[in-house]
Amino acid sequence: MSSPPAQTTPDPTPSLGPGLLPTGAAFLAVAAVLVLAFDGLRQVSAFAAPIFLALTLVLTVDPLRRWAVGRGVPRWVATVGMLLLMYAVLLAVILGIGIALTQLVTVLPQYQDEFGDLYGQAVDLLARFGIELGNLQDVLRGVEPVSALPFLGQVLGGVGSVSTAILFLALGVAFLTLDLGDAGRRLAFIGQRRPELAEALRGFADRIGRYWAVSTVFGLAQAALDVVLLYVLGVPLPFVWGVLAFLTAYIPNIGFVIGLVPAALLGLLSGGVGTMIGVVVGYMLISFVTQTLIMPKFAGDAVGLNVTTTFVSLIFWSAVIGPLGALLAIPLTLFAKAVLIDSDPRAQWLGSFLASSDLIEDPTGRQARREASAARS
Repeated sequence: MSSPPAQTTPDPTPSLGPGLLPTGAAFLAVAAVLVLAFDGLRQVSAFAAPIFLALTLVLTVDPLRRWAVGRGVPRWVATVGMLLLMYAVLLAVILGIGIALTQLVTVLPQYQDEFGDLYGQAVDLLARFGIELGNLQDVLRGVEPVSALPFLGQVLGGVGSVSTAILFLALGVAFLTLDLGDAGRRLAFIGQRRPELAEALRGFADRIGRYWAVSTVFGLAQAALDVVLLYVLGVPLPFVWGVLAFLTAYIPNIGFVIGLVPAALLGLLSGGVGTMIGVVVGYMLISFVTQTLIMPKFAGDAVGLNVTTTFVSLIFWSAVIGPLGALLAIPLTLFAKAVLIDSDPRAQWLGSFLASSDLIEDPTGRQARREASAARS
């Protein structure tokens, strides 16, 4: 007589297999959760965005700390040195922006007459096409000082927001630097339970560090060449436009245009159409050589996102967290991809829609990272 089959206790935790929800319903459920999550992120973006920026900066500089520790430098000395280095870089960027703005405010009023002439030429040109505009002076006479108060309030509010962001950024850099020493043990703990997630986070840390480093080096090179070009063409405030070119180099797709327009406009005011054309052509050549021909050879798979994804991410993150989203568009997209796609084998097929053409067969970039690690060792 055969023994009865052993009784098994059912697992009270529901499986996330394909039979739990229909595909369409599962997609809608995930979309609803993401909408709520991004709406919540918008509410806390005032401090979440600067702290995330601090995290990416710390991950970028951390290899220097590990290199110093490997050469026998005490861990606390390497950590303090890393912290001071990041503060020095942030202070240099802030001072550069401050000096550039000071020069801009000082020099621009000198071109008031040229701007008036340019405005008159534009009005005459539009009048030829049947478009009539009121006289600029008449418009300005109708502007009362009281009407500028709301604008001044917005400006002061913007200054306050920038100061708050800088404060959170400074604090985030300090705290994250002190906690980064345990990152290896934390990842090892995660790897014991969620190896795919640990691998995805390692990939994010590796990519984001190389992304900031390469973008900074080539942004500085491009800005320096732009300054030389503007100086040769006699465009005023070359340092100001160089700082702007460096900052906008971090903004994907449209950053080049943002840095070009004001420099070209001032070239038109100071030297005429020929100078403006020289600025436009020179900027385009410099950007093409540095960003298109040379930078990809050094960046490798540091980003690994196609052009459409970077452009959509720029619009999306700017809408979610504001102006800082333009600067963090690629880092935030890489982080979301690592957590939501690369860490889940069932969702990794989505990576093929986001990855650049050279990573289509390996959208998570694991093979490329293994090859890079083997080359370094």
